[in-house]
Amino acid sequence: MKFPRKSPHHFVFGHSLAALVLLTGTANVYAGTEIIPHALVRYEHDSNLLMVPNDDNTKWKKDASGQPRLEDTFQDYSGGVDLNYKWRDNRYYITTNYQRFVYQKFSQLDHNGFAGTTGIDWVATRQVKGNVGYIYDRHQLSFIDVIVDPTVLNPNFIETTQQANASANYDMNSHWRGEFSTSYSTAKLPDAGTQSYDITQTQALIGAKYIGAANLITGVSIDRRKGHYRDTPDNPNKPQSDFTQTVYQYSIDYKIGTRTSVSGTIGYSTRVQDNNSTNDNSATVGSFSFNQQITAKTSYFLQFKRTLDTYNTLQGSQLSTSGIAGINYQATPKISLSANYERTKATVSGVNATGGGGTQATSRNDEIKAANASLKYSALRWLTVSPYYRYQRRDSGISDFSFRANTYGVDFEARFNP
Repeated sequence: MKFPRKSPHHFVFGHSLAALVLLTGTANVYAGTEIIPHALVRYEHDSNLLMVPNDDNTKWKKDASGQPRLEDTFQDYSGGVDLNYKWRDNRYYITTNYQRFVYQKFSQLDHNGFAGTTGIDWVATRQVKGNVGYIYDRHQLSFIDVIVDPTVLNPNFIETTQQANASANYDMNSHWRGEFSTSYSTAKLPDAGTQSYDITQTQALIGAKYIGAANLITGVSIDRRKGHYRDTPDNPNKPQSDFTQTVYQYSIDYKIGTRTSVSGTIGYSTRVQDNNSTNDNSATVGSFSFNQQITAKTSYFLQFKRTLDTYNTLQGSQLSTSGIAGINYQATPKISLSANYERTKATVSGVNATGGGGTQATSRNDEIKAANASLKYSALRWLTVSPYYRYQRRDSGISDFSFRANTYGVDFEARFNP
């Protein structure tokens, strides 16, 4: 099957939006109000857009005309406005970003996206302060989470997430702080066949931190989350896979002089599936981050983390261990370069770890390797040009999830800060 290329008329709206933002000029700032218009145009080419197996013998390698089937190029036109309003010690904020994606070959995937946040950073007294906020995001689900058949491409991988959250801090004295946060979120993928889902989650965290001398901050917390999968349109009788997850954690942040910082967490996470105990999971989790400024222009970082996360498309969980090393170089005041290498090992457990179709399984093991390089050029005070390259490879215990991909592109970003 050959997909038609979009007419140039489909680009008009994206170009008009970018032009509108550019014509607004510099941000308007008045009486505690800050308005920041922004726009971005991205051109990206991906050698394996759908992240499907690309061995030499795969039937997806070429289409009937002998042209590569897996690769594609897309344009992302986006723009919006950020607003900040300060009143006394409080801050009210709104951020908006509208996106239009246009694909040259897989035109069924053309879609609109929108992301927005709003909230208030409030201060009640010198000791009590916090935040109340709301987040909305409509975007295309990453194909790394699903199995896609290019011959029957489903254009409905559009996920909508919403979250309402609140937090409060209480400074008990000059060294001790109490912390509390709670949130209610939903995530919906209603039309993607066997991989559809509709999940709601409630979360609450309570903790205490010690703010000591010599740039030391350390603390403990308990984070509890409950998740509920609603019936999906493709299979209303599918067994529910509700869960309760609790994380007990200790954290530390420490700055060594002006050039070195160290931070980390260590904890234990337990996840109980209400209706399927075979997928219960628990593990030691944590993170470590080391950042050092070697010279005035060069810095590097090392990061390690182990997490137990929700894997929505399988109504299950993913235990992943990853490490990343990177370097940043500020060549001139206007030009910076960065590169990093990341490696992750993950065990995915769920109702069906194949994500629908194929051999049924309750778990799979993945190994993901990724290398990234980018350049950032501040062409003007308000315009940044950023070319980038990414290589990604996943080797999985289930062959349908193994893939390789090369991605390269360039961003043109306009942001009119005051």
